Amino acid sequence: MNDKNILVVDDEPEILSIFRIFLETEGYYVESALNAKEAMARIDTKKFHLAIIDINLPDIHGTELLEKIQASQPEIIKIVVTGDNISNELQESFDKNAVSAYIVKPVKKNVLMKLIKEKIEKSRV
Repeated sequence: MNDKNILVVDDEPEILSIFRIFLETEGYYVESALNAKEAMARIDTKKFHLAIIDINLPDIHGTELLEKIQASQPEIIKIVVTGDNISNELQESFDKNAVSAYIVKPVKKNVLMKLIKEKIEKSRV
């Protein structure tokens, strides 16, 4: 699995574009999805090292997507993006090891890149 492959899931095209710019300028290969259905279609056909997932998606709650990804490819590092503080559902996802970390919006590039690099480095150990 290539540790440069990242899936970004967010229902806002502008956010997807910003994340793509952040990540591609750092040398990552980025695929994006506007909802959970698109995300799972990509996961079913490709291996990703890391997924960045907005918790509020139009088709299902982000925690449900986390569980589906965990069942399909448990080795994927999953980072949740949320506009809120940690919820009970998100805490349950942490408890089930379905999420590796979370970051609160608005996301700053330096904070996101540091978190991604930490999680990828940790996964190599």
